[in-house]
Amino acid sequence: KTADDAVLRTDFRDKRRYRGRAGYRHSLFSVSFTAQETKLENDQQGIGWNMKTQSFSGRLEVTPIKVLSLFGGAALYDGESDIFIRRPVDYGIETSHNKEKGKSYDGGLAVAVDRFRFDGSFSTYKNEGNFPLKLDRIRVRAEVDLFQGWGIAGEVSRDKYREENLTGADYTSNRYGVFLRY
Repeated sequence: KTADDAVLRTDFRDKRRYRGRAGYRHSLFSVSFTAQETKLENDQQGIGWNMKTQSFSGRLEVTPIKVLSLFGGAALYDGESDIFIRRPVDYGIETSHNKEKGKSYDGGLAVAVDRFRFDGSFSTYKNEGNFPLKLDRIRVRAEVDLFQGWGIAGEVSRDKYREENLTGADYTSNRYGVFLRY
């Protein structure tokens, strides 16, 4: 074996990635777009793994006044993969096909006045395909500068995760934190 051989079935022997970005910044707003495609392949005998993912995203940030910033974004994800698997009944080989399609949205705001900062955000991600799921996130953070680089912050976040096919994997989590910054 050489270092060029795949060790695990999902190790790739060939990878191609293409990415394009564009953006524009103005004193009141900025906008950006990103497109990406990734292809992975392992053509070893008995593995036959191929994967392709594509994503497209856009983001807008608006600063109407110096102390306030608003942002929002959206993204589309598309993924597809094939790999040979062995049937446990007769040990025959067949192709396992996986296809996913996701959408995400996020937004929020930030306010900064003198020594005080506040920001809040939300995001949601929904995936359709072989593994349908939904993840919603909310986050709030407040921070104050104390003196010479020191500050204190409080943060609260909540995640809610749901799977359509496996409801036992659903969860809601809350996180609370107080942080000292230097």
